[in-house]
Amino acid sequence: MKKNILKITFAAALAVVAGVMAYQAQDKEVMSDLALANVEALAMIEDPMEEGGYSSMHIRCFDKYGNSTGKCTATSYWSPIGKGVYHSHGCSYCCS
Repeated sequence: MKKNILKITFAAALAVVAGVMAYQAQDKEVMSDLALANVEALAMIEDPMEEGGYSSMHIRCFDKYGNSTGKCTATSYWSPIGKGVYHSHGCSYCCS
């Protein structure tokens, strides 16, 4: 009985050691220099409303049967790299 308990304890300890070693051997994900530079650049923007402008997005309009109408709807959003002015409208021939 004592030998069985000793064997089980030894096997469990061996499994724990193997698990810890396998965990430590895993590749750690390292950010590239470019990714780190991007994070630093974004962190340096103290107030994003000081710089930038609006960016617009146009989306095609469809009728109730799923056919394109040739019209677009537009919306704008503030972007630190945007250069445009606010532009928004419902379905119109703005982008055809």
